[in-house]
Amino acid sequence: MSRGEVVRRARSSSRNGAAVSTPRGRRVLLTVTLLVSAIEPGSAPTPGFVIAIFVTLFIGFNVFAVNMVLQYRKIGRWRDYLYGERAYMPFSLIAKSLLAWQVFFGTLRP
Repeated sequence: MSRGEVVRRARSSSRNGAAVSTPRGRRVLLTVTLLVSAIEPGSAPTPGFVIAIFVTLFIGFNVFAVNMVLQYRKIGRWRDYLYGERAYMPFSLIAKSLLAWQVFFGTLRP
């Protein structure tokens, strides 16, 4: 199968509504379903530590993306490739440690 044929099939399937069959489409559908069910009237309230975990995950793991962009565009100290690679280490340690502590203390709450 040629590359052009693959592209044509992908475009035609997305026009026919088959975009949900892609992994990204399934993730988006799952996320939307979970968010809608979480705010549904009569559902149990989401614990505060779970919301804090989501916020921390969003901020903590998007730092990796910022580091990557700075590294690839060679901005400031990130001109040195090793500086960017060394920056990943404390970012990873901090983000994963925060997540572990939040889960640990959140589950131990009375």
